[in-house]
Amino acid sequence: MLVRLQKYDFEIGYTPGKNTVLADTLSRASLATEEDNRTGYEQVHLTLAESHSWLPRIGLTFADDEEMKKFEEQIRNGWPDNARQVSELIRPYFKARHELTTDNGLVFRGERLVIPRAARIVTMQEIHRSHLGMRSCTRNAKDTVYWPGMTSHIKNFVSTCTVCMQYGT
Repeated sequence: MLVRLQKYDFEIGYTPGKNTVLADTLSRASLATEEDNRTGYEQVHLTLAESHSWLPRIGLTFADDEEMKKFEEQIRNGWPDNARQVSELIRPYFKARHELTTDNGLVFRGERLVIPRAARIVTMQEIHRSHLGMRSCTRNAKDTVYWPGMTSHIKNFVSTCTVCMQYGT
């Protein structure tokens, strides 16, 4: 999402209510403070909850993963117009290229963390740890992480879980 917004030059400013003929929801939503009026601009940050014990391992995996190195380099250098011009290693990400960003050595698709190939099993284990079934696992994964073919990988992983088979989750 951030990459798609980069092509626009945003200017955010304050317009007093007396100059607004028709009030809209945003103008009524909150009162501006002195500090807001002084700066005129706000920074927007996306944050990733780092409370999960497995996230540091994924960061280490990024540093060692050849696919992620090529991937991060491609994002920094820009994507070509044709998928055939991209390394086969990262070609599966081509369709999502406009949504991909890097931050502190990690790659994101929108707000979702892109998981390196070497960390996908650990990620699926963490997502499936509570044995909530296939739908819950795929929904939770789609909210936080991404890799090409993720949904089918999770379905295969959950379908082989003996606990889930025993209890029908």
